Amino acid sequence: MNALEKMAASIDALKLKNMDFAKEPPGEKKGLIEVEGGEQRPLSTVAVGDSMVLGCGCSNTRYGLIPQFLRLLSKRMNRNVEWELVGKFGATLTRARYRMLPSLEGRHWDVLMLCAGSNDLMAFRPADEKWQNELKDSIGMAKALANRVIVFSSAEVYMVPAFGRALQERLKKATLHQAKVAQEVCDDSGAFYVNQTVGTPYGDTKWFWCSDCFHPSYEGYRVIANCLISHFSDSRCQDLASLGLGDCKAPQVN
Repeated sequence: MNALEKMAASIDALKLKNMDFAKEPPGEKKGLIEVEGGEQRPLSTVAVGDSMVLGCGCSNTRYGLIPQFLRLLSKRMNRNVEWELVGKFGATLTRARYRMLPSLEGRHWDVLMLCAGSNDLMAFRPADEKWQNELKDSIGMAKALANRVIVFSSAEVYMVPAFGRALQERLKKATLHQAKVAQEVCDDSGAFYVNQTVGTPYGDTKWFWCSDCFHPSYEGYRVIANCLISHFSDSRCQDLASLGLGDCKAPQVN
């Protein structure tokens, strides 16, 4: 990116300060997803991170990304799922590492999902050694809180229609680099990294986005949720379905 392109991207970024972003939606921060035949105790899950966790852009938290994704996972596992949301609009990896995850100490879940990285990109924070160490530390803390840790990649922020072309190009390069190093950190730290930084369909359509042209709509989250579940193999779903059941027979995945 040359000097003029960087200047154009910086001007686009300044416009964000005056944007009317979708507020955190009303609704419960905890819930239960039930499936027919789900007789074992529910799989306990918690999602920690940014506005994607809360479902900003929807009319209610239950229509957000995490509940929609977990409904699909519940069907795949043939097991009920308890979910909890610990999110904050604008949350960065630093906030997750130093405030959100420490607030959960003393509790335990079967699965913890970490959703952070998009706001680091928005702040033009590089995925350098310090960022990678924060991700590594976050995974370590998450592993003390749950049997399995899933790290969702940042969203495809470079597709946001509110951004100009120069900013989109700058963010795309940063997003792909962040995903590359995050994959390496997760592989080394024993976390499952779900990379959905490319290939999400319909991102160029109006109905994908809510009125702020920044957050996905209910339909947009539905599309993303279907993309996320496609990363989960039958063997991984079977592993998740068996968590916390001891000697009880695990349900058969669909």
